[in-house]
Amino acid sequence: MDNSKIIEEKIYNRQYQKNHKDCLFLIAELEEGGFGAMVARRKLIFQIGHAFDRTILIKNSNRYLYDDPYTNYCQYSWEEIVKIYKRVDRFYFSEKQRSKICYFNFTKYWNSEYKNKYQCWCDPLLDNNYLYFSGLILSQLKIKDSYLNKINEIKGKLNFNLDTIGLHIRRGDKEKKIPIDIYMKEIKKLCEKSKINRIFVCSDSSTVFSELKNNYEDFDFFQDSEEKKYNNANWDMVRKNRNLREQETFTAIKIIELLSSCKYIVGQHNTQFVKLAGAKLSYKVNENRLILISCDNFKPIDFGCNSATS
Repeated sequence: MDNSKIIEEKIYNRQYQKNHKDCLFLIAELEEGGFGAMVARRKLIFQIGHAFDRTILIKNSNRYLYDDPYTNYCQYSWEEIVKIYKRVDRFYFSEKQRSKICYFNFTKYWNSEYKNKYQCWCDPLLDNNYLYFSGLILSQLKIKDSYLNKINEIKGKLNFNLDTIGLHIRRGDKEKKIPIDIYMKEIKKLCEKSKINRIFVCSDSSTVFSELKNNYEDFDFFQDSEEKKYNNANWDMVRKNRNLREQETFTAIKIIELLSSCKYIVGQHNTQFVKLAGAKLSYKVNENRLILISCDNFKPIDFGCNSATS
């Protein structure tokens, strides 16, 4: 059994097979924030749970904005476990802590000494391949059939195949925006390398696609033309208009899945959809095919080199 299979089996056993009497639990509560950030929160808590051999229980707070596109994370719910064992202790990032149930506080974590150690932590079995490890964890989060069926339907309509380069251009609420010519500089390199000319474009801006088509006629750009684009802070829009919750959940999970189905991905370094898709792609092909561009100096930057790229 290779090392990735060993890790997958450990995660699966903790979440779905071990009796609760033999488990130590870690509860994490998803709060208000963008969809991609909340998927990254799920990845992070599974990452930390794996580091300390704890079974993860996910709790959606009243402030969580989106639908949950994933199936059950565990054979037990957090309500069941708390009802049985009653006591919940604060998590202290110690293997010596034997509390049956611990609570992970994201807010305190961001401002703690543990962030630098665990934000980009990787199982030693994978030789510090944090991108691959992130994809392995994300692969354990199973998308509901109701979402997958719709995604596959769109793939069919778009004639989606592996000979595609994914390009995500983030606008909206990002203060620093990367010019299109910087993205295209990396796209041109990949096209020359791979002999692929078909570019799947994702953006929250309704003008990006036409800019690309008009200025780079040698490339075969395509997009999901039925996707609604708002060019804003998506999470805040959903917070104010809850009837968009289902629509925007689907749009988000669809973008991540379609990008991760490309041969290469190019995007901004602090955009979650790109990083999540890039990690999933790395896990699928066992190779780094993600190009993250820094919005500070417009140069490629490695995934996991700091908290913004994790």
